[in-house]
Amino acid sequence: MFKGHGGDLAGIEERFGIPPEEILDFSSNINPVPLPEPARQAFYQSFSQIGAYPDPRCGKLVRKASLRFGHPPEEILAGNGSTEFIFLIPRIFPQPKIHLIGPTYPDYEAAGILAGKEVLFHDLGTSPGPDDVRNLLDSLPKERALLFFCNPNNPTGSSLSGESLRRLVYSYPFLIFIIDEAYADFSGRENVSLLGQPLPENLFVLRSLTKIFAIPGARLGLVFGTGKLIARLDKGREPWTVNLPAQKAGEVLLGEKGYLDASRLHNQYERVRLGRMLRSINGLEPFPSDANFILVKMAEGWTADALREDLIRDKILIRSCQGTRGLGASFFRIAVKGAKEHLRLLEALSKRFS
Repeated sequence: MFKGHGGDLAGIEERFGIPPEEILDFSSNINPVPLPEPARQAFYQSFSQIGAYPDPRCGKLVRKASLRFGHPPEEILAGNGSTEFIFLIPRIFPQPKIHLIGPTYPDYEAAGILAGKEVLFHDLGTSPGPDDVRNLLDSLPKERALLFFCNPNNPTGSSLSGESLRRLVYSYPFLIFIIDEAYADFSGRENVSLLGQPLPENLFVLRSLTKIFAIPGARLGLVFGTGKLIARLDKGREPWTVNLPAQKAGEVLLGEKGYLDASRLHNQYERVRLGRMLRSINGLEPFPSDANFILVKMAEGWTADALREDLIRDKILIRSCQGTRGLGASFFRIAVKGAKEHLRLLEALSKRFS
């Protein structure tokens, strides 16, 4: 299951003997803007309280999230990354089927399989519009099921407006929608999120705090839903899934606005520059993206797995999408970083596609 993820620096060190700090990691979609110092200090200072159990309800963190996103605390749960909820929701809810609209994040399928669900994959290509999704949902049998939808989508970078998704959620009450907004904070579209308005009875919204705040090692995420749905989810989860340092750092980070604005602007600027650079290389086709990564299709001559292995020789790591349903051997994904890192990647790719 883990093999579908990027950021496996420990595995690279074990196989190739390259220390993690020497790898330029484009495989993991993490904000390159440095963590604000107050959050770093909150993390370190929390170790003076490490002898006590953390708050199992994450009360202060949830209240901060309530202020940030405009939902009452009873509509919010904090977890060990949004991944906790990707795997928890299929376990708690009895719907026998899960619908996936792909190409998309492979953990949704893994979560369904572990929960004993029938997973149904619907390939709508790299950039489906709201009518494409509606036509698909119209074709489904009117039976209770779960549906995962990543917005902006990983790994394609495509997105729908929050209003389009809201209309879909209300139109198909027999489905429970799980909308994953892990990359919404990077989007240039202000209306991409479903948060900030009343939540339908058949909707969960996931938010990862590890991506935008660059704390993947701390593991922190949120899920939003009606009070009834959240209470049901909370009743079936394990206690103490969020450690104390993650809670303390998250409490500070959820109050950050300047950092989010700076991160969004950096991502938009560098994403455009990176896309232009990639298009200048013969044999590479980058796709438009509304996230902090770019999906790339290669001409014949390489497979994504082979390119990934070869780039490691230059201490560069990309994310192969060769095993992603609906994509295949010609696709890889790279994260948006900074100008210096992009130039190094461009040089390495140019040598292989000249």
